[in-house]
Amino acid sequence: MDIKDVIKGFEKPDRKYSAVAFWFWNDELDPDFLAWQIDEMVDKGVYGGFMHARAYLKTPYLEEDWWKAVDKCIARGREKGFYPWIYDEYAWPSGTAGSTFEYGYQKPSRVLAEGEKNMAKGLYARKYTAGESINEENLLAKFPTDDGSTLAFYRRVYPKSVDYLNKDTIRTFINYTHEEYKKRYKSDFGTIIPGVFFDEIYMIGYPLPWTDSLPEEFLARCGYDLMKELPHLLEGEDDHARKVRRDYYRVISELYEEAFFKQISKWCTENNLMLTGHTEEYLQSHPRRQGNFFNTMRHLHIPGADNHDYRYRFPRKITFCEPKYSVSVARAYNRERCMSEAMGGAGWGCSLQEFKRGINTMGAMGINMFTLHGFYNECEHQGSQADWPTSFFYQNPYWKYFKTFGDYISRICYMNTIGRPVVDNALYYPINELYEDMIQGEANEHGKLMCQDFDMALNILLCRQMDTDMIDYESLARADIRGGKIEVGQQSFSALICPTNMKIDEILAKKLR
Repeated sequence: MDIKDVIKGFEKPDRKYSAVAFWFWNDELDPDFLAWQIDEMVDKGVYGGFMHARAYLKTPYLEEDWWKAVDKCIARGREKGFYPWIYDEYAWPSGTAGSTFEYGYQKPSRVLAEGEKNMAKGLYARKYTAGESINEENLLAKFPTDDGSTLAFYRRVYPKSVDYLNKDTIRTFINYTHEEYKKRYKSDFGTIIPGVFFDEIYMIGYPLPWTDSLPEEFLARCGYDLMKELPHLLEGEDDHARKVRRDYYRVISELYEEAFFKQISKWCTENNLMLTGHTEEYLQSHPRRQGNFFNTMRHLHIPGADNHDYRYRFPRKITFCEPKYSVSVARAYNRERCMSEAMGGAGWGCSLQEFKRGINTMGAMGINMFTLHGFYNECEHQGSQADWPTSFFYQNPYWKYFKTFGDYISRICYMNTIGRPVVDNALYYPINELYEDMIQGEANEHGKLMCQDFDMALNILLCRQMDTDMIDYESLARADIRGGKIEVGQQSFSALICPTNMKIDEILAKKLR
């Protein structure tokens, strides 16, 4: 690109580089008032928004008045050059197509209303002493122990959560939500409507995730019967026990990937929409709640991550691993953009100066799409006022000055998108190693230490101005080694930092020789 074109693009970036509003649709939706809000956002340099049904929404979700509001926003967006994105759920997490709350104004989840087949499952164990009566309800397996007691494994059902490991369940969610948008707006997909956001999903089963097809799937993928090996999920440090745990977590991660991420990404691709969103960003929670972060999130057209620390930490500071996960996946798998759901819950007292510092940090990490949390439809009621504030929007005294901040964000996103990252250090993502250190669904002491060392290594390198991305096993295995560099996707690394217990198979040994 010619430098004159770069300067021209920097002075007035394309609207696709603007901040995107996490647009909180609460209370009663007035289509004309939403159109006015679009005018306000465009005036302040915000050219897109996720139409996000929040917990205190009164307009019936996915019903006639909802669609009237969406109709108006698409029409106004077409007039003003504003891009309304689909947010795929009422509140969160995605997957229910309706409410799971005891309070609120919405109908119950359409997906969960179809019954237990769509509900999340978990696996837990109970130890019975010799002679004690064993509860047979939901019993999956039982094993005698050396001390004469019995270890029994049970299936637990979560009636307010979706089974993300079940392809049919997720297909049902797509039918209730995505297909309903398609019926009405297919001609706007990929133009006025750029894509879809999913939010806050994770495997809820505790202490161990489960789905009814797991025994059959495990046998097909691993070649042995999981039901005979269940005690090894709770204890054991010999090679066989560690292998069982590694295989168990790998299989549930694959089922999670295939049912939700791969299936919805495929639907979006076929319908000319970009998929973005976020899940769990902390390594220690990945085996039980997220599976392999890279393998799941690589299916997104715009990999994303949450950003908690303007909510939970004071003074406010970005935790590096959160943006670095989405950035690393995007670069490894040649995605042009990477998203952060940015700085929600900072409170009404947080200034634009503080928000600018957060944008700067995430920009330095490589983020080039900022979803600002949030822009409130209204905040006249206690529920909406307390909905993880602040609102960047018209309710805030600084809103009239927001254009300067909006343009600033657009320029960071533009430069981070057209530029090529120069990152020398690759930090190995040790998910396969961590699988073996999971005991009863939690990392043991060695696993916790490995996670702490992983985060510490990233922090130390970045704080010393040594930019570092993460790299997963699959990316390392398919990388080209040229001139002492590890080249994969957009990345070209000079150094690989890995844990001392890294599993080096024949493929990696050949690469790293």
